[in-house]
Amino acid sequence: MRGSGSVDGDSDVRLMFYPPLPSADRRRLALGRFAIRFASRERRGFTLVELLVVVAVIGALVALLLPAVQAARESSRRSRCASNLRQQGLALLGFEGEHRTLPIGCLDCLEPPKRFHSWNSQLLPWLEQAALRKQLDFSVPSYEAPNIGIGGVSLDVFLCSSTLEQEATSVTGLWKKGAFTDYGGIYGVGGNGQDKVDEEWNKQLLKGDALGVFVYDEAVAFKDVVDGTSHTVASAELLGRRRAECEWVNGNNIFAQDVETPVNNAVNTSVGIGSPHSGGAQVVFCDGHVAFLSEQMEQRALNAILTRAGEEPQYE
Repeated sequence: MRGSGSVDGDSDVRLMFYPPLPSADRRRLALGRFAIRFASRERRGFTLVELLVVVAVIGALVALLLPAVQAARESSRRSRCASNLRQQGLALLGFEGEHRTLPIGCLDCLEPPKRFHSWNSQLLPWLEQAALRKQLDFSVPSYEAPNIGIGGVSLDVFLCSSTLEQEATSVTGLWKKGAFTDYGGIYGVGGNGQDKVDEEWNKQLLKGDALGVFVYDEAVAFKDVVDGTSHTVASAELLGRRRAECEWVNGNNIFAQDVETPVNNAVNTSVGIGSPHSGGAQVVFCDGHVAFLSEQMEQRALNAILTRAGEEPQYE
C-alpha cells in the first residue's frame, strides 16, 4: 500500500509525496528568481544634459560634413561639364580634319530661305550621334518637321549637370519642343565700338577684328584664326539657360559677349558667358583644350580670347 511500506532514500519519498510542479508554476518561479537577482542593480538612462550634448555633437558633425559633401558633388558636376566641352572640342577638330574648316555658326541664317541650322547639328557625327545627323534634313528649316522632332532629343554632351533649371525642351517660339543646350558658340565681342558701321558690309553684325569663329553663313578655317587656335575660344557655358534660342538644333545659339561685361555678369542674362559653378565658367578653345575663366579675369584678356583675328597681346 502506497505510503505505509518502507522506502529506500529520500528521493523516493519526494517522488511519492511531492509530485512535480506544473509547468506554469515552474516558469513563475524562474521569473521570480530572475527578478530577485537583478532587483538590486541600478537602472540608469540618458540624462537631459547628456542627450543635449549628443545632439549638439551630431549637429556639429553634420555642419562640418555637409558643405564638404556638397563641394564634392559640385566638383563632380563641374568635371562632367568640362568633359562635355572637351568632347565638343574634339568634335571640332574631327570636323576640321575632314572639311578643312570649322562648322558654320548659323547656316542659312541671313538670306532667304532662312533655315537656321546650327553648328551643333553639323558636329553630330563626331559626337557619336551619326544616326541623328542622318535624320536631319538641311533642305528645310530647323524648326520644321522632321528637324524639330529630332532636335527634341536631349543630348548629355550639350547639357551641364550643374544647371539649376530643370526644363529639358523649349515651350515657346518656333523651336518649341526643341531640346536645350547649355553651351553657345562664340560669335565674337559686341557692344560699344564693335559694330560694322565704319567698314564695308561683310554680312556680319560686327567688324572683322571683333568676330569669333562661329559666324553667320561663313565657314571659318584655322588659317583665319590669326590669334592662334590655342588662344581663341570656340564655345562657352551660357549664363542664361533653358530659354528661347538656347536649343541645340537652333542656329541662333551663337552669341557675342559684350565688350564691357565680365564672366557671370551679363546685363541681359540670355547673352553672355557664365555658369552655376562658383567663381567663373568653362570654355573650350579651338585646339580642343578646356579652361575655367574666372569672374575676376581682366576684361581685355577676356575680349582677346573671344576674337579670332583681333591680333591683341596674349594674356596669361
